[in-house]
Order: sequence, then structure tokens, then C-alpha cells
Amino acid sequence: MPTLVVDLIGLIALLSGLSSYAMRQRKTMLLVSSGSTLIWALYFLFKGAHTAAAVILVGAVRILVGAYAVHWPKHARLSATAGFLVIVSACSYWTWAGISSLPSTLAALFLTVASLNFPQQRLRYAFLLGDCLWIWNGFAVDSVFGVLSAFTGLVVNSILLLRTSDYRSRFQFTQVHGISV
Repeated sequence: MPTLVVDLIGLIALLSGLSSYAMRQRKTMLLVSSGSTLIWALYFLFKGAHTAAAVILVGAVRILVGAYAVHWPKHARLSATAGFLVIVSACSYWTWAGISSLPSTLAALFLTVASLNFPQQRLRYAFLLGDCLWIWNGFAVDSVFGVLSAFTGLVVNSILLLRTSDYRSRFQFTQVHGISV
């Protein structure tokens, strides 16, 4: 596959993945992320990063399940989580290419637990760690678009978390007995 075509697929994956971070609803965020994930799987397959491609492909299905799993009973979510952890582990084992496979495997395992069990706010925090692991993966497999996507996701998620958290109230001055504190 020509490098220019692979880079174009990476650019499309980058742009579609970033759009998922702007979604306000948990389900929509996960559905858009799943579509983006399919493009990333194709990109990493063409890059020769087979572990990343395999766990990302499993991740696309896991993300779709995660969009609905938040309303499932706890035992059903835990069963789905265990099933996906086994599948991710098996895919990683079969495609293992040494240390360069480690960051994508760790990211897939961690994000499996998060996407199937965390509510939206905690899921965004989980994405921060996931993005750090995907940055490591991008460097490990020489993927400029992988690094750019994960770094941008890290920045965007950090901004969104700051905008939606109560950090402002921690830094505002309050008045106690008529004295500004």
C-alpha cells in the first residue's frame, strides 16, 4: 500500500476520532468513537502494527457494546468485560510482535474495563490514560498520526474535563464572616 494512501487513512482516522471527544452524550461519543476505531484498525493493519489493528478491531465492537452496557445489571457488565478481556488477550497473544505490542495491549485492556463500566465523566478520565498509552503505541510503531491523535485526544479531553468539572469552585474566593478568604 502506498505511503500516501496509508497517511490519508491515518488523517481520516484522526479527524473522525477527534470528533468523538466533542460529543456530549455518552452513547453518541461511544458510537462515533466506534466508527473511528474501524478506520484506525485499517490504518494500523497497513502500517504493519498487527497487534494494534487486532485489539482496535475488537475495541470497535467493545465500544458499541459499551454504548448500551451502562444500563445493564452489574453482573452482565462484568461478564461482558471478562469476555472482552479474554478476546483482547488472545488477539494480543496471536499477533504479538515484541515490546511494540505492549502499549496497544495495555490500552485495549484498560479501555475495555472503562468503556463497559464507567459513566461518562469517569470514562473521559479513563480516556486520558488510554491516550497516554496510545501515544506510546504511536512512537513504538512509528505512527505520526497515532501520536497526533492520542496527543490531541489527551488535550481535548483535558479541556472538556476542566470545563465540566467543579474546579472553578475550588479556586473562587468565598466570604467567611465578612472576610474574603
